[in-house]
Amino acid sequence: MGSSIKSLDTYISSELTLGEKLLALLERKRVSVVKNDIELIESLTKEENETLHQLEELGLERQETILDISKKPGYRITEKLGDFIAQLEGPVKDSLTEKRGMLLGLYEKIAKASQLNGELLAQSMGVTQHLFQRLSSVDRRVKNSNYQRFGSKVTGSSYSSSISTKG
Repeated sequence: MGSSIKSLDTYISSELTLGEKLLALLERKRVSVVKNDIELIESLTKEENETLHQLEELGLERQETILDISKKPGYRITEKLGDFIAQLEGPVKDSLTEKRGMLLGLYEKIAKASQLNGELLAQSMGVTQHLFQRLSSVDRRVKNSNYQRFGSKVTGSSYSSSISTKG
């Protein structure tokens, strides 16, 4: 395996490692959403965004490496991993094909976990908004009730008569 192919293999292995980390973060985030642990959700979201950024950087480096290798004689120029692997032969092709399959499977799991988390967050926000509206409604009724009672005491005959007799 040439040094450029080894670099490509290293990038893919690193993407797999970061992808597994991201999937674990998404699973922890799902639990924190169910528990409604806002602080943990915020912390995990920050870590999730950092990991996504690292994955994007690795993906760009992988594409650049593929492009550089594919510019060499005997290859068709491409940035796509699948197109590049199709040009290879033997154990190198088999190894990269296997890793590509693992990467695609991992990204599919990440997409599903992310979608589930989004749905759970939307449900949680809906429930929170509904509870807030109900509490606001109860709060308004309590305030209105207190104002009415206070007003009746102020304008009631016992208050008026106590003012006139103290004079």
